[in-house]
Amino acid sequence: MHCDYHAYFFDLDGTLLDTNELIYLCFVRSCGRFVTGGISREQVSANTGIPLREQIVMNIGPRPEQELEAIMKEHMTYQLEIYPRYLTALPTVRNGLAKLKDRGKHCLIVTSRRRHTCELYLQETGLLPFFTHLVTPESTTRHKPHPEPVLKACELARCTPQDTLFIGDPEYDIECGCRAGSATALVAWSKQNPSTFSYKPSFLLQSIDDLIP
Repeated sequence: MHCDYHAYFFDLDGTLLDTNELIYLCFVRSCGRFVTGGISREQVSANTGIPLREQIVMNIGPRPEQELEAIMKEHMTYQLEIYPRYLTALPTVRNGLAKLKDRGKHCLIVTSRRRHTCELYLQETGLLPFFTHLVTPESTTRHKPHPEPVLKACELARCTPQDTLFIGDPEYDIECGCRAGSATALVAWSKQNPSTFSYKPSFLLQSIDDLIP
């Protein structure tokens, strides 16, 4: 992989942090009771990458707003109880981010995870100092796969989409980056199959170290 960009935008869950089991267990607890036969890993994985409210609706169907708010509150309360047992940074992440920082590159988070746990999990894994800005659902009115999160990150990094690479693991990341006009990279440890994507990634990333020319 040969590329050199002004800024590098990273998804969080599944791209930098191994939160797959954490996310799955939380959805089993908060949504499984609404689904006949329970909720599968495949169902959870397919909806990863969009804001929590939309994920819950996709998993259990439309519900009154008050009920959705209660489910989301229960979901995040449980996640904050159990995350210390499951949260880890993925291999090569710390080393690769350190190399990008040493080269003076701008690294930003573009995630569908809300700001509180985004900051908390980056802090807990020691990755927070590598990032100049965090683009979370609170930052924009429209979310992945809409291009607005990447365009907001470009505004913060003072660059154009053509000067950026967006690295992610779900299809929503690749679509978001492509629609914004950014180059995209799908991490090889993604749980999703890129052959089924409507928008194809520019690169397949075997390691964060591969971002260093």
